[in-house]
Amino acid sequence: LTALFPKSHVQLCLIHLMRNAHRNMSKEDAKEFNDRLHALTSAQSSFDDDYAKKRIEDFITNKKTSYKPFMEKLSSDLGAYLTFMKFPVGIRKYIYSTNQIECINKQIEKIQVRQEGYFQSQENLELNMFILSNRLLLSWTTNRRNPFYAHYSYDLRQMFNLAFFQDNTELTNEKGKLN
Repeated sequence: LTALFPKSHVQLCLIHLMRNAHRNMSKEDAKEFNDRLHALTSAQSSFDDDYAKKRIEDFITNKKTSYKPFMEKLSSDLGAYLTFMKFPVGIRKYIYSTNQIECINKQIEKIQVRQEGYFQSQENLELNMFILSNRLLLSWTTNRRNPFYAHYSYDLRQMFNLAFFQDNTELTNEKGKLN
């Protein structure tokens, strides 16, 4: 992803990290680590990614000798685990996990199975992906379980435009339309 889109934000799943902590650390240390992560994910204040990074780096420094391989891997991937902290507070709880991406992949696999294991042509693939993406977008924008999209769509568009269209200075106006 970063090779094709170097300015993209990559989020690794915190849920999987919490599970890995239980596998790689003692019960007490894993609980302390997961409590720190949970405090970041459930905080309704505007902690930034620097604060979050410092909080986890302190833990890594204290436990580096006890769990060297796990702490080294965590240290190298820490930025990707805390990407969600760069986003508005109201939507962080929806993006720190990769569950929605896994759901999309599962739906693509279902389409592929219905197509007898493969897509017959590029056009067939594009048509199926277009239908799936429209269905998902409709459910995300109208579903009451995900009210964040309508409320934060302007902010998300601005972040996207700043990351990918900064050179063109192509920013959206307040109504969300391109200038």
